[in-house]
Amino acid sequence: MAKYVGLAIKPFNDLELTEDGNLRLVYDAEAVGQHARQRLTFYKGEWFLDPAVGVDWFGRVLGAQGQRNTAVGEALVKATILKTPGVTGIVAIDTVYDKASRGVQVRTCEVETEFSIPALI
Repeated sequence: MAKYVGLAIKPFNDLELTEDGNLRLVYDAEAVGQHARQRLTFYKGEWFLDPAVGVDWFGRVLGAQGQRNTAVGEALVKATILKTPGVTGIVAIDTVYDKASRGVQVRTCEVETEFSIPALI
């Protein structure tokens, strides 16, 4: 039996369907990678039951001028990923400063999981 299970979510947060129209499920390493990606899109203060949960994008990264926040943004991304259940390490990460949003964009990220199978975020 799978330890981690989740709904498959495409880029841009659309639910992924199977060929017969059912929701596709992801398991174990793929579910861990997807959970880490979802955690990165969750803004601090977004959940009314616990405003401390989420990434502090507005307070620490978005809208700040200059590329000095690239390092802060990458550190927040890494910390969030490493706190995700099932993640044991970060294999590779590629972040870039996005001038248009004055924020940090994660281009690619590969993590190690407890299943000895890497996962893409």
